[in-house]
This record gives sequence, structure tokens and C-alpha cells, in this order.
Amino acid sequence: MSLPSSSSFAKGDAVEILRHSGPGLRGGGVLYPATVLRSPARVKKLIFVEYLTLTADGGGGPGGRLREYVELDRARPAPPRELHEPFRVGEEVDAYRGDGWHFGEIREIREGSKYLVAVGGGSEEAEFGRWELRRHREWRGDGVWSPPFAGDEKQEKSSTMELKPHKIKLKIRLSKRTSLPPPEFGKGNTVEVSSDEKGYEGSWFSAIVIDYIGNDKYLVEYLTLKAEDEIEPLREEAYSRYIRPSLLIFQPVVSSSSTKLMLGTMRDGGLG
Repeated sequence: MSLPSSSSFAKGDAVEILRHSGPGLRGGGVLYPATVLRSPARVKKLIFVEYLTLTADGGGGPGGRLREYVELDRARPAPPRELHEPFRVGEEVDAYRGDGWHFGEIREIREGSKYLVAVGGGSEEAEFGRWELRRHREWRGDGVWSPPFAGDEKQEKSSTMELKPHKIKLKIRLSKRTSLPPPEFGKGNTVEVSSDEKGYEGSWFSAIVIDYIGNDKYLVEYLTLKAEDEIEPLREEAYSRYIRPSLLIFQPVVSSSSTKLMLGTMRDGGLG
């Protein structure tokens, strides 16, 4: 399975954000599901996210969802879904309640696929259904979960096989690259990238494609948006579904007034 590292989140990625924490999830923190609206800025290690289950006091995104900038070390990819399997007494789990995931430990197995779970650092016990639990896993970065998922175990074993001839390794890497689909937008192409930030919903901002990263993601550099230092152009990663060819290529200019209108729109930051 292909998952982003904590430093390469792209717009649209499903993530979980650690909030209300002391020393991590085991210390009473809660993981809340969210979606990345803006990937890490060049200067500050922050991402802009929208929570799926938390609401903002003063509005927020669609439906009043809370949006905020969070540090990268508080974010991790949303783990893949697993088939429901029975738990054992003493097994570490994540229990879903109060709109987020809490660390816990199975204390008792009950009838009807229900479990007594110690949460809140062991200070509280509560009953949860099987559908409200998942195996606890730590995110190690670079696509590694601990303990690994079933498919990842096979990948780890195959990756530890000793391939002494250097040429064999090179052939494997090339075969993976050639299996990737060709990018939809080429380097240097002028494009437009949509925004979901509050006040800019539905807006499109002019940018240039810097590179195709893979997995349908691109690194783009905006023509009118600046990074946190207010000097360098803002760069971020975005999925192709948030990118379209620049309308400036196809929109005819029929008069000087329409030219002025187009240039004014560009100066404002984008095309809606």
C-alpha cells in the first residue's frame, strides 16, 4: 500500500491529527480524522486541515467544520481499513468515541461482539462494540506502521531479501518507474489550482508545474501567492483533481476592455 510520509502530505490526503495531548496518544491524546487543504509550506512545517468531526465556534468550512494550521509532527496518514477480527484480552486498541480515536486496552470480552476497554491512560473503563475499535498502530513515517498491516509484512520480508548483484536492483527500480502512468501535466506547464480555504472556496490560482511526484500528485509553484516569508513564491503538492489547464490559453481576448478585466483577475490571485 502507498501512503505519504509526514513531510509529503498533499491537498486532499486523508489524515489524523493528534489533539488534547500530553505525551502522545497514550498520554490521553485523541486522534481526529481530517483532510489536508494545503500541504506543508516552505518555511513553517505546517499543514492546513479541515476536521471531519469537529466544528468551529465561528463557522469554519462547509457545515461549520473546524479548519486550522497544525504542526506536521501532530499529523499522520489515516490508516487503511481492516477486516473485523476478534480481539484478545490485553491487546492494545484505539477506541472511537467523542468524534475521535482514544488509546485503550482490552480488559474483558463480552457477548454480542462487545468489549470492556480501559481508556484515558487506564483511568476509565467503558464498553465498546467491535465496530468502534481498531488495532492500535504507531506511525513511523515513510510508509511504515508498527505493528505492520498484513500486506506490509509481505513487503517487508521481500524488501529484506538479499540481492547481491547491483544490476538486479537497478532493473527492479526501472520496472516500477515504467509502470507509472504518464503525468497529465508536464513540467513548466501553466495551470490553475483550486482552493478550499475559507473565503476562497471555488477560487482557482495560477501556478506552474514544477514536477510530477507520482501517485497522481504534482509539485506546483503559484504565480500570485507567497510563502510564509512573504518573499518566495508559495509551493505545495496537489492532486490532479484539483488542477486544470490554465484558462488563459483557451480564453480569447476580443477587446481591450476584456484584456483589462483578465489582467485584473490575475492580479487578484486567481480565476473563479
